[in-house]
Amino acid sequence: PMVPLLIEALHDAANSGDDAQVARMLQGMAGRIYFDPDVRQFIAPVTPFLQSDNSDVAAAAEDLLALLPSTASYERRLKRKQRESAERIAAMRMQLQEKVLPEAEVDELTISQLRALKESSDEAIAYLVRCLNKVVVSHLALRALEELKPEARPAAVKELQSQINGPHQLNVLNALGALGPAAQSAVPDIAALLTSGEPAVLIAGLHALGEIGSDDVGVCQRVLDLSRHTESEVRGAALTALGGCQSPTGNARLLETVRTSDTAYRWIAVFAKTRPFPEAGYAVLEREIESTEGVQHMVRTAIENLGDAGIRLLPKLIASLPLHHQTITCDDFSQVAAIIASFGSAAAPALPHLERYLRGRHHYDAAQAIWRISPARAEALGLPDIYRRK
Repeated sequence: PMVPLLIEALHDAANSGDDAQVARMLQGMAGRIYFDPDVRQFIAPVTPFLQSDNSDVAAAAEDLLALLPSTASYERRLKRKQRESAERIAAMRMQLQEKVLPEAEVDELTISQLRALKESSDEAIAYLVRCLNKVVVSHLALRALEELKPEARPAAVKELQSQINGPHQLNVLNALGALGPAAQSAVPDIAALLTSGEPAVLIAGLHALGEIGSDDVGVCQRVLDLSRHTESEVRGAALTALGGCQSPTGNARLLETVRTSDTAYRWIAVFAKTRPFPEAGYAVLEREIESTEGVQHMVRTAIENLGDAGIRLLPKLIASLPLHHQTITCDDFSQVAAIIASFGSAAAPALPHLERYLRGRHHYDAAQAIWRISPARAEALGLPDIYRRK
C-alpha cells in the first residue's frame, strides 16, 4: 500500500515541475527499497527519470536503479565497484611495499582486503591461487577461495586446474575440494593422480573427490580399489570418498565396512550419504544409537545426511534416552536429544519422554529439544525463552 502512494506522489511532483522535490523523493525511495519485499515495482516508474534534463533528478534515479537487480544501472554500479576495488588493492599494495614490509605480510594484508571486499575478479582469483604456493599465507588463500561466490567458482576451478601438476599439488587439491561440486570439471584431472604411488597425493586427491562427488564408473572403481590400500590413511580417505561416488559397488563396500569394522562409527556419516540407502543400513545405525562409546556426534551427522528418511529411526532414538541418561557425561544425551529435535514437529511423539528429564542434570538439553519440536508445548510447560535456540 505504501509503494503505490509513493509512486503517485512522485508523478504528482514531476507533473508540477518541482525537480527539487522529485530528486528528494527519489533519494527517499532508495532507502525504502530495503524494507519492501518486491523491489521490481520501482523499476518501471523510476526509469523515465534517467532522461530528465535536471542533473539532480537523473543522478537520483541512477542511484536508485543501481540498487535494483536486473537493471543496466545495477550492472554499471557493479562494474564501477569492481574497478574501484581493483584500484584500491593496487594502491594498498604499493603503499605496503613502500613501507618495506616482508612479502608475507604484504600477501596477508592483501588477502584480508580481498576477503573483506568480496573481490572475485580473474586477477584476484589468479593471485589467490598463486598464494597457495606460499607456505605462510596458503591457509588464508584457501579460506578466501572457499568464500568465493558461486558465480566466481568456475574461474577459480580453471585456474586451479592449470596448477594441478605443479610443485604445490596438495594445496591445489585441497582448494578444489573446498570448492565442492563446482569443481566437477576437475574430476578427470584428480582421477589421473590416483594412479600415483605417493600416499600424500592419494589422500589429498581422495578427500577432494569426496567433497566434489563423481558418478563416473572408472573413477569410482579406482576409489574402490584404494579402499583396500596397504596404508590405513589411504584406505580411510578412499572410504570417505566413496560417499561422494554413489556407485553400487562403492555403496556395498561401505556397508561391508560399517557392519564389520571395529571403528564403524568413523564411516557411518559417510555411509549415510549413499543412495538408495540400503535396508541393512538401518540396523547399523540402530546399533550405533544404542552405543555408549561417545560417538553420537557421528550418528547425528549420519541421520542429518539421511534427510527425511531418518525419521524412521525416531522410535529407536526415543528408546535410547534412558540409556544415555545413565552415562557419566551429558554429551551423549545432549546429542540424542538434538537429533530428535532436528525432526521438528514430526518428533512430537518424543515430547512425553523428553519432559521426564526437565528436572535433573539433563534439563537444559530436554528443554531446548522441546522448544524446537513444539514451541506451543514449551510455552504450556512454562519453559523460559532462554532455552529457545535462535
